[in-house]
Amino acid sequence: MALRESPFSNCFLRDLHCLAWALIFPCYWSLDRLLATCVETTWEKEQRREQECYLLPIRVVFGTVLFLVLFVLSLPFALVGFVLWVPLQAARRPFSYSHCRDVNAEAAKEWGSPQEEQWRVFSFVTANLCLLPDSLARLNNLSHTQTRSLQIGKYIVQGVTRPKIKIYIDSPSSGGMSHGSKRGILTPPHLAYGTVGSSCLNEPAAERDASLKYIDSSEEGSESDRRWECKGGKGDANTDPSAIMIAMSNWQPRNDGDGALAMGQPRGGRRTSWRASIGSQKEGDIPCEISSFFPTDVDLICLQEVFDKRAAAKLKSILNPVFGHVLYDVGVYALQGRCGFKFFNSGLFLASRYPILEAEYHCYSNARGEDALAAKGLLCAKIQVGTSPEGQGIVGYYNCTHLHAPEEDGQIRCDQLTSMMDWINKFQKATRLKDEIVVFDVLCGDFNFDNCSPGESFSLQ
Repeated sequence: MALRESPFSNCFLRDLHCLAWALIFPCYWSLDRLLATCVETTWEKEQRREQECYLLPIRVVFGTVLFLVLFVLSLPFALVGFVLWVPLQAARRPFSYSHCRDVNAEAAKEWGSPQEEQWRVFSFVTANLCLLPDSLARLNNLSHTQTRSLQIGKYIVQGVTRPKIKIYIDSPSSGGMSHGSKRGILTPPHLAYGTVGSSCLNEPAAERDASLKYIDSSEEGSESDRRWECKGGKGDANTDPSAIMIAMSNWQPRNDGDGALAMGQPRGGRRTSWRASIGSQKEGDIPCEISSFFPTDVDLICLQEVFDKRAAAKLKSILNPVFGHVLYDVGVYALQGRCGFKFFNSGLFLASRYPILEAEYHCYSNARGEDALAAKGLLCAKIQVGTSPEGQGIVGYYNCTHLHAPEEDGQIRCDQLTSMMDWINKFQKATRLKDEIVVFDVLCGDFNFDNCSPGESFSLQ
């Protein structure tokens, strides 16, 4: 069953909601700008030191007066819109859906037999973007929310649509290519507690195969194409197998004729890769590569803290031509059940290359403090990824969440995890058909704890 795009069941409620928000928005915008005028980011403070000292007071005074006047003038209209807007939230589905019909026919393709279709790889991405209203984003030392949303969307699209890069590993000690991957994913060895996965070779660069090449391009004029080769053990003298390779954002990979990029270590010249020591290493730890490139061939993206409605709309418009199915503006507003009054949505945002058959949202009711202002919760989605030769549906379940933030409230997060698992089980029982084949069941998001967080042992259990 296809999802309805509008969060409202009919056009009248949708248009009435648009009218209410149009009356509220000028007041909301002027208040946001009024508060943003009084809060500086670190970058703006550095810029101010280079400017004339009288410019900041003039800007603050002029901006305060201007936006205060706009706020007072728009307040009566906002009150009228608020009276219309609040009761409409009871009739609103807790998410909006956007479908680009011209994108991706992959889900309609029939999968091969088990003998032919031994491997199928799906890629998932999750990230916290902190796309709050500008005044609140500045409290996190960020600004220009609308501009950042556009840049993030363009960066994702450029990453997933760039030419495919193949990585060939000739050294037998490197573990070789993962046979199940159509995207060249390396298979790392077993990791110790507290470590992360890696796509680096588990050996010093000086011992890597001589045929491996490092291809890079920097921003320096005509020398944009820079190529080095690792020759027979002549690696960098500073090479440390316990270091982290960080790929800088100005790298522009080029194809080497046949579309293949071989990874290695520069022999000389200006270093465009930085190695950051990560201190004492535990036995069994391996180097990990941190790349500034957004991964190609991503199938599903889960974003958190996309609280701003305009930023969510911008991201949706940019990602929709690539990811044909988007859930945005996820969450409840106003007074809904036991969740209390919510001024912001959940901030969750889901983009999928495959059709979304079912979706369901649940709000955590035990939040407190500033987290209680947002409708943090769980978004469950059932994704159609294909059909079997026998006509069975092939589906996957993708669950996104954002848990309570304050570090001292570990018990609240633990209770939210319990509710989350219960909701996921109920959603899958209600939506799974008998003859369907489930190929993935993923939970991702911002959990606000990890295996190093103090006092989180019960949450990890």
